[in-house]
Amino acid sequence: MMAMRKEPRLIQIAWLILLTAVLAGCSRTSPARFYLLSDPPAADPKAPAAGGGRCITLGVGPVEIPEYLDRPQIVTQVSPNELRLGDFDLWAEPLAKTVMRALAENLAKLLCVEGIVFYPSESPDVDHQVIVTVTRFHGTPEGEVALAAQWHVTGAGGGKVLARKRTAIREPVEGQGYTALVAAHGRALARLSREIAETITTAPSP
Repeated sequence: MMAMRKEPRLIQIAWLILLTAVLAGCSRTSPARFYLLSDPPAADPKAPAAGGGRCITLGVGPVEIPEYLDRPQIVTQVSPNELRLGDFDLWAEPLAKTVMRALAENLAKLLCVEGIVFYPSESPDVDHQVIVTVTRFHGTPEGEVALAAQWHVTGAGGGKVLARKRTAIREPVEGQGYTALVAAHGRALARLSREIAETITTAPSP
């Protein structure tokens, strides 16, 4: 009779141990992964000077992004009206800042640049200022990254507007997962950089 009384208690203890283990496993969260836009490929060492003249000092920024992108999580569009946030897949720095930094790195390799000044810093020696307003920059249901931006280039001291353009780019995602998605973001931004560099190269001397 005593053995029969102890058996249910042992079963209860076993179930309690198992439930504790399951709850402990459920409480663990996946580690966060942080991403930066890829460095652009090396440019031709004979990068052209703007306007065919001397090398320039370039101002980059401000770069503005819409509020739905102004968050740590990487955003992907999954339907015409639905966005998905990567809960554990995050930008390593604010998106506007990483776009500005990557854009500057791209332009420095595409043009003959002797110095870069990042917004909000100011310098009277800036020859051209690149100002960008991003309206879209996320993955799409079609397996692409959509980048849409309005941008303009001004002359010295933020004076005369030398060019004002609108760009729309769709870059295929080559592979699966967030690493491939972020790589496509980088390639899309590199294409925008080339368009800006071509504009600066053909712009009149500031």
